[in-house]
Amino acid sequence: MKKALSLSVKIFIVVSLVATFYSSETLAQNTVRQYSVSPLIIDINAQPRDIIKRTIKIENRENRQLRLYATVNEVAVYADGTLKDFTTPSMTDGSNSITSWLSITRGRIQIPANETHEVDLNIKIHPHAKPGEYHAFIGIASGSNQPAAEALVKAGQAPGVMLRIAIDEEPLAPVRLERFFIDRFVTNNQLAAATIAINNPAENPQPYNGEIIFYDTRGREVGAVPVSGEGGFNKGRNVIEFEIPPNLRWGRHKAFLSIQYGENFSSSITDTDYFYMIPIMQLIILFILMLLLTIAISYWYHRRQLAREYIASSNEAEPIPLVFRNTNSTEQDHDVDLRTNSKR
Repeated sequence: MKKALSLSVKIFIVVSLVATFYSSETLAQNTVRQYSVSPLIIDINAQPRDIIKRTIKIENRENRQLRLYATVNEVAVYADGTLKDFTTPSMTDGSNSITSWLSITRGRIQIPANETHEVDLNIKIHPHAKPGEYHAFIGIASGSNQPAAEALVKAGQAPGVMLRIAIDEEPLAPVRLERFFIDRFVTNNQLAAATIAINNPAENPQPYNGEIIFYDTRGREVGAVPVSGEGGFNKGRNVIEFEIPPNLRWGRHKAFLSIQYGENFSSSITDTDYFYMIPIMQLIILFILMLLLTIAISYWYHRRQLAREYIASSNEAEPIPLVFRNTNSTEQDHDVDLRTNSKR
């Protein structure tokens, strides 16, 4: 009797497990058939203070409108793999809580039949985020309300997106550009150089890559010089020189510096400097022309002064001698009669 009872209990347990399994499979298949969520995984390497945006796509495969809810849960990957409840940012310090870094709509998502809807996922890393790996599951479930949808997600009966955020062990230390300099007047392209002084506060060298782009007075690009180094920026002050292009012509130029540094070149620095290109031969020719022009102007001015002095001396009146007689003359000998203003 006991053996028969024990056998009946075992059969009941097996049947119950099989029924549960098939009911779960059927629910999962129905959910998948109703809508799909992509991407399945979002993998991000970030630094404190980073702001990252991603998009989650939900495709409605039904011929009717769907009402869905999004829920965010932290995943304990290295423990038992269970989903933890969502914790509001005000309840944590934020330095080690991935859920407090995430922002996604908590309202109802309505998707018309056979259409695709995009949901924005905003990630804002805490300024004092602790190094390590953080995991979260963003579930998209269909339910009458938010609590019902969260229950389906925790039961593993709703699709979603697995999110992994890795915070580096040593945050990237920003380098400081102390100086970007080119001589104000450049007379020889082959001897001129662009000087870059950068201070790296990090203990380890930071790789870098970039370029210096040169523009003329019209804003046209006339040359570029690559900026890169095998060892990267060492700790402390780094002074690096790069030759400027040899084909720069006469006139004013602008040099634009752009450098990306760090792992995967995640940060950048920029600066601008202006200089004048005056080749030495052209400078000598210009000096000779200016000297000849000065001599010509001086000679012309001197000749003009001599001409003025000559004309002035030629126009001066010569003195006329006057002779007075002591004798008397008759009236008819007078040339002009002052009384009648006529000649006698």
